[in-house]
Amino acid sequence: MYLGTLFRIVPLVLISLYPGPARGGVRAHEWLVWPPGVPAVADADGRLCQRLDGAPSPLSGGPAGEEGAAAEAEKPTPTPANGSMSPEAVSGEDVSRENEGPEEGSAAKGERHAQPSLEAGVAPVEGETERVEEESRAEDSRAERQTDPGRAGESGGMDAGEPGGGEGIGDAAGEQGTPAGGQGAEEGAEPEAAGGAPLGVDSITERGPGEEEAGGEPGEGEGGSVGGVQQSGGGEGSEGQDRAEGIEDAEAAVQQALPDGSEYDRGQGGNEVRNARDGSPAEGLGEAVVRDADAGDEAGTRFDPVPTDQLTTPPRLKKGFNQAPAPVGGPRGVLLEGRVVVEFDVGKDGQIHGVRVVESTEPELNERTLLDAERFEWYPAEVDGFAVDSRARLAIDWVRGAEVSRLAEAPFRKGELSMLGQVQLINAESSFGVGLGTANIDKIWYAEVRPNLNLHFERLSIGFGMRLRFQVFDTNVVEQGNPTTYSAGFAEAGRFRAEDWDRFVNYPYTDLVRPLRYVTWGRKEEHLFVDVSRVHAITIGHGQLVRRYAPNVDIDESNIFAELDAYQDFGGMEVMLGPLPIPRLLGGLFFIKPLGPFRDDYRSKSLSIGLTYVTDLNVPTVLVTSQDPVTGRVQYPIDKGRFIYDMRDQVVGYGVQGVGIDAEFKPIKTKQYNIKTYVDYSHLFFPDVPDAGIDAFGGGGATLGGLFRFSWGSRPVRPLERETEAVRLGLAPRETKAAYAARLRAELKAFDPQYVPSYFDSLYEVDKYQFGFGTTPLEERATLPTKMAFLAGQGGDPRRVGCYLEATYALVDWFALSLVYQDAWPLSSSDSSVPEAREIIFHAETQGLKFLQLFASYHYRNFELEDWERLFTFTSDNEIFYLGGRFRLWMFALNLGLQRGFRMDFLPDDGPPRPYEEGGEAYPHSSVGLENQWNYDLEFEIGWQF
Repeated sequence: MYLGTLFRIVPLVLISLYPGPARGGVRAHEWLVWPPGVPAVADADGRLCQRLDGAPSPLSGGPAGEEGAAAEAEKPTPTPANGSMSPEAVSGEDVSRENEGPEEGSAAKGERHAQPSLEAGVAPVEGETERVEEESRAEDSRAERQTDPGRAGESGGMDAGEPGGGEGIGDAAGEQGTPAGGQGAEEGAEPEAAGGAPLGVDSITERGPGEEEAGGEPGEGEGGSVGGVQQSGGGEGSEGQDRAEGIEDAEAAVQQALPDGSEYDRGQGGNEVRNARDGSPAEGLGEAVVRDADAGDEAGTRFDPVPTDQLTTPPRLKKGFNQAPAPVGGPRGVLLEGRVVVEFDVGKDGQIHGVRVVESTEPELNERTLLDAERFEWYPAEVDGFAVDSRARLAIDWVRGAEVSRLAEAPFRKGELSMLGQVQLINAESSFGVGLGTANIDKIWYAEVRPNLNLHFERLSIGFGMRLRFQVFDTNVVEQGNPTTYSAGFAEAGRFRAEDWDRFVNYPYTDLVRPLRYVTWGRKEEHLFVDVSRVHAITIGHGQLVRRYAPNVDIDESNIFAELDAYQDFGGMEVMLGPLPIPRLLGGLFFIKPLGPFRDDYRSKSLSIGLTYVTDLNVPTVLVTSQDPVTGRVQYPIDKGRFIYDMRDQVVGYGVQGVGIDAEFKPIKTKQYNIKTYVDYSHLFFPDVPDAGIDAFGGGGATLGGLFRFSWGSRPVRPLERETEAVRLGLAPRETKAAYAARLRAELKAFDPQYVPSYFDSLYEVDKYQFGFGTTPLEERATLPTKMAFLAGQGGDPRRVGCYLEATYALVDWFALSLVYQDAWPLSSSDSSVPEAREIIFHAETQGLKFLQLFASYHYRNFELEDWERLFTFTSDNEIFYLGGRFRLWMFALNLGLQRGFRMDFLPDDGPPRPYEEGGEAYPHSSVGLENQWNYDLEFEIGWQF
């Protein structure tokens, strides 16, 4: 034994006395002799430079030659499987030792280099065949050890060290092993001073994903490798590998072994292989397994984590997540739920290194978690305001249905908050199906079939649907208590209801496009809004000429209108036209923002000046009437369900035109509320109708208004499963919308007696024929004037002043409630009532619930002050009510539509058809004209909603 010791000491003493070149200002002979059997690591030139037993670290006098390498091959090789320097390094403590030289940078402290692999051209050593065989067996356990470093030592030693002989030396944690040249120690024991291979240039290597590890059983062996880099083994029968060729040859060989486009990096106190193009770690190689916390050289900096209890501010997550939706993975094909805790180093520059799994409840999530965590960004820890290095842990929960908490700021809610003015329900969800049900119109029962399709994309919505009705039973011909009349109710059973399609081959041909319900892009007040619809109401500008115009208040009509809004900083427009395919009502607002292109403040951009023009190319001036020869009542001759008047079937007839000019300005604007003020002047121009004794006339009105808008809270725009991958991983913000919104509009008006504010309103398509229903008895309805004729008779009356108030509150896309009230009073007159300018509206809706959608609207129009008690009594023809509902359960839905709208009606004693002029065609005559009637649809839909 003494001779063996002597043979180890003498060569080292001789080498240390050799006056080699100075390293870092200190010559090699100034250092102590390396004692035998002490674990060590090598410096950059392959020389012994650091003891692992805590003693001062001597250096050899020069590059280790073949003799030195052979002598050092007897020394043990401590290489922890988890990549740490020692048991203390696992717990985060600094276990490196400063060299005892007075100058800095001596011996290039802490550098580690990888030995070239066989593919790099290095001659194979004995035992290579066994190494290749062991690599195949080691691959099976590689993924598990990567995700749980603590289990790397369960086999008694690091894979690469096993061929070197010995059973491994356990670390202080009792789980990680260190291969030794001789007999392995028990868990937690100190390394024995047994002979073995010293830790040379190739002893601490780099291991990355996808690399093979050499394995082997404890005992004899010639060599092994780590990360595909050859490593010599120790123990009996091991001759070792010559490591004395010098660091230049080693680095050249390593560089030769690297993939194309990669380079060898010695910075940051450890060895890394990085891509030459972008500096990122080369694929498949990763970072060095072992890093000395105190190591540093001229190319790298020291990483010295500050203990957590000394941090003023801990590291904070800048970009990433701590909760994410559980992915589907593994052969089971199920959602992988669980928690994975990762640990990593956060540099003072915010970069993270060495991400590793320290705890996991679902191993199949480990690799996914590591890949995601490596892309996270962090704010570095601070001590008294200065960034410092730190070590951190993060628990990531993969949860079923979890939502990433990174939300973008919700934009201000603009546009309409409710669907006030609509007459039919639109399914807010995409769906297709066929409805089978029943309908009751004018006391006649119908069976109906309704195929429908609704598609809602990000900004585009398309709807198709049409009702095909067949008569079942007519209750109008049945006398209660007289069973003999029941058979008459079935006399026309099976008749197709042609009233729904009588404009297919007749002017204005509106039924040609009846299957299309709507095509919508965007929302009102966005930069681009397009709406082709038969169910939405239309407003132009501030609504002084066109406010919530509804094209389909007549039950037997189904008109479709188009609307286009567009604007930019310099100005914009709003355009409407319809009914399609031959437009009759045309209108538009064109406005400019004189300061918009030149100023960036919101006040300058909000200032706008607009011009509005609206026309109805052919309006009824005076309807044709005649006197019933029997009853003496005035009646309307009805042709194909329509009134008769001059130039009725022409595209251009007697036209009404409206022109307006307005200006608006926004004095206050914040993230939660803004105020818009505006002034308008509008004027109506009516044509000369000589045959009716009407001269051309007109009237105007001025409005001062304010719009107060509020928007607060936030909610995701779409479900998490419809978000992009980047959003679901928390790498991009999730788009949100306002959760709550409110609007209040207040207007003061002054106008001429021959002008009505919002002339084209929700009841225009009825009022233009018969204006001012009120409490007029049914048998006297044919005496009512048209809207144009009524205003023509108001000349000479005093001017009026009035107000318009509207309030809406909304849980955005869930629930909305709207209230409207407008009124007017004459000036310089004892008459304090202007019923044609009085209206009250209630509206409520919910469309955010996928299984339940409802809306209801109630209008009370043209009533005297003493008629307030008639509100909600439905006893007069100036009350309008719309209700729509949809209840869905799986593939089935129940749809309900209820309307108190208008349709052509007749009294029982109106008589048989007759000509209204001598020698003319015979027509049915009505004493009522348009009457307010109840009708409803109830259908059972089979289909799918998605």
